Amino acid sequence: MFSNIVFIALINIFKKIKTERWFDPVTGYNTYDFNNGFAGSSNEPAIDFYLCGERKYRVHFLDDPPSNWSQNFSNCDPVGNGRKIDGICIYTTKSYKVRLHNGNWWTRIIKGCNISNHKDGYTGKLGSPLSCIAINGGNPYRIASVIIGQNFISSNPKNSSDRIIEKIFGKNVKNFANYNEEYELDLSAETNNNNKFYNFRAKIILINNTNLNLDGDGIKFIVHKKNINYSFWGGNEINKNFNKQLKNIINFDINEERKKFEKIISNEIDYGIFIIHTFYKEKKIQIDIGIKIMPDVEGFRGGIRINLILINNIEFINIIKKIIELISRYINTRGTILDELKSFNSIEQLDKIIRLIAPFDIILNQIIFLYLLHKQ
Repeated sequence: MFSNIVFIALINIFKKIKTERWFDPVTGYNTYDFNNGFAGSSNEPAIDFYLCGERKYRVHFLDDPPSNWSQNFSNCDPVGNGRKIDGICIYTTKSYKVRLHNGNWWTRIIKGCNISNHKDGYTGKLGSPLSCIAINGGNPYRIASVIIGQNFISSNPKNSSDRIIEKIFGKNVKNFANYNEEYELDLSAETNNNNKFYNFRAKIILINNTNLNLDGDGIKFIVHKKNINYSFWGGNEINKNFNKQLKNIINFDINEERKKFEKIISNEIDYGIFIIHTFYKEKKIQIDIGIKIMPDVEGFRGGIRINLILINNIEFINIIKKIIELISRYINTRGTILDELKSFNSIEQLDKIIRLIAPFDIILNQIIFLYLLHKQ
């Protein structure tokens, strides 16, 4: 059973990366056309928005100071952070207007963006959430909302990381995850036990689309509408004989743990990709989570990268040696592998050994990954 805190961490990652209720994209500008004339629904407050094309846009969130607006966005990049929106400002010479939540009419037409001009510089009414928007110009645009009385989680990567850190490592671990630099978590702040995480340290960073590493032949899952469309663990299910011998080493059933892991993913992710890459020369296991708002959106909203920095301790090294020795029984070059194991005493040496055990290399990565989660 996955009872360790790190596996709970990953469970909570999957739980918290859920998409909002996104309405279909529209391109029209006609408030009487309920199919393609405007975006949103009058009885659901907007929490996210995007406009495709080169026109820049920004929003104001409910309860923020009047001068505190988001940064500029463009090219279909969602602007929301899970909070209700009460103002939208678009840099355009074309008309746009909104409807307030549960309102009976549309606001006056606005052209341009000036957040200092409370009358004609933006659309909306600060202090009152909006629900619909109509934008002239022919570019696709879209609204995400929240249904009153139901829980919702923002797919904004920053919001996701804020929640994830607290759920993974506890409220006493401060979260400074951002796009600028990788932040190492002070795990002892919550555990008061520096030995608890003796197999690794944890680092986190927010990743833009261009820096996400979602390709390659690592352990990978593609999730669509809470179903796993693609799952790759490095090969077919481990046979009973191998699993029995492996269980004597790691003290749990690897196939059962895989099934539990996949069930969590299929239950808790709406749309996205989860992939694990190993960099043993750097003593690192890299977990990239790409977040999609909906399957019909080509690109990712962004994502989260968690790096587990592995620590050379004797118990961990000895377990890895036993696993490799077991795998070598199924490989013709067993003698060469056993020779390498004689001097194996650090994670960095896995970089060489992993090449000797192909095509079982990703199988080994799978076992090490699940062992770390189970052990902690």
